[in-house]
Amino acid sequence: MGLAEALNLGFQMALDMPDVKYIARMDADDISLPYRISTQLLYLDLHPTIDLLGSSVFLFGERKDQKVIHYPGQHQLIKYNMLYFCSVAHPSLMLRASRVREEGVRYESGVKMEDYRLWLECIQSDKFIFSNIGSALTKLRKHDKNKSSTHTTEDESLFKLPYLLNLI
Repeated sequence: MGLAEALNLGFQMALDMPDVKYIARMDADDISLPYRISTQLLYLDLHPTIDLLGSSVFLFGERKDQKVIHYPGQHQLIKYNMLYFCSVAHPSLMLRASRVREEGVRYESGVKMEDYRLWLECIQSDKFIFSNIGSALTKLRKHDKNKSSTHTTEDESLFKLPYLLNLI
């Protein structure tokens, strides 16, 4: 089973439980800070129009560029910046399960940058409202084998071109 299939299985398992309100996205090599889940739950409960919530992240790991990365907070800024970079950090994301159910959100298998591609599809559909919390709630591990370190501009252009055309 590939990564996209495993992520889709996780989505489906969560969605099969009718009481699940939120789905938290995480990678095995990243770390959620102790207050991440409670902070995001409170934010989503107080902001019922937000469907996908991320946060700033602490970078850590083998590489020397350990720092905090801040992402745009408001939906329109996130949408605009998605053309240039993935303006949500996938291991920091919490999604509203009802919206995932309604829209049938699924990762595409056999593609590079499946997270970025999925978030672009969600945001350009205009059926999802994104937000980022300014506080760092997740530690994002960086190393030379990160998939984000190995993709090319050509990889990105395969799914960014339709996004750009949709903006025009």
